[in-house]
Amino acid sequence: MLITHLKLAAGRLERWLIQRRSRLASRTFQRQQLLPWQSGYSEYKAESISQSLADQSIMRRFQPVGELPAGYGIKIDERIVEFPWVVAHLPAEPIRCLDAGSTLNHDFILDRPVFANKDLTIMTLVPEGEAWWDRKIAYVWGDLRTSPFATNWFDAITCISTLEHVGMDNSIYTDNPTYQEKDFASHLDVIKEFQRILKPGGKLLLTVPYGKFQDCGFQQVFNADMLQRVIDIFGGKVVEKTFYQYSPNGWQLSDQAACAQCEYYDIHTAQGYDADQAAAARAVACLVLQA
Repeated sequence: MLITHLKLAAGRLERWLIQRRSRLASRTFQRQQLLPWQSGYSEYKAESISQSLADQSIMRRFQPVGELPAGYGIKIDERIVEFPWVVAHLPAEPIRCLDAGSTLNHDFILDRPVFANKDLTIMTLVPEGEAWWDRKIAYVWGDLRTSPFATNWFDAITCISTLEHVGMDNSIYTDNPTYQEKDFASHLDVIKEFQRILKPGGKLLLTVPYGKFQDCGFQQVFNADMLQRVIDIFGGKVVEKTFYQYSPNGWQLSDQAACAQCEYYDIHTAQGYDADQAAAARAVACLVLQA
């Protein structure tokens, strides 16, 4: 028993030290006015998202969707709108939920009260560096196109900026050659799986980078035709279709037509930064689909 308590105390101390280092890195990023993906960016992004999730005046702008504050999320990638949008749309009641792609696997996300009563399973291609077993989260590693779950198993599925990587070159995530692909339609098999494993009436909370089609190698950017194909294959009810767009003034609620020509900023291939200091997507589509 004493050893168990000592291990728990050591774990708490380690997390406190990590959080302290993160705060210092975030402050340095802000003070030096650095750019996306430079030192301290990840910490600054995590802190900004955490602050948004804790700010009820901001969260009320995500459900129901509304205009965001001026300057919201400048120099931060699309997670600054995706995470609050998903958290705001999750039901309060206890449900069985799948995080398809492991995007929720962060303490500052899982600390939100909405997850306290959820039976949460996280499935992704390769094991995460950190797993929150103490929160009674189940982890499954594998291909979302062929999931091991029973039919009509989940009440809700979240899939945050994951679908665009399916069937593409995932060598930045795994050295398994099976997942170094170029199959632009393969993500539709995931949508079929989601339809199968969702209970009747269950909801899919889906986000993808949106705008002008781009083949970035490790992912693709969805255009209008691709998004409609996803909706058609799912075959259920479109409960909500929301678009957010990035500009030099940050992220703001937009519409599908205005986002149609948005281009993805790819840090892997870009030659320097663009004038708007975009970190990644310049538009993101957020869908609530009901089985």
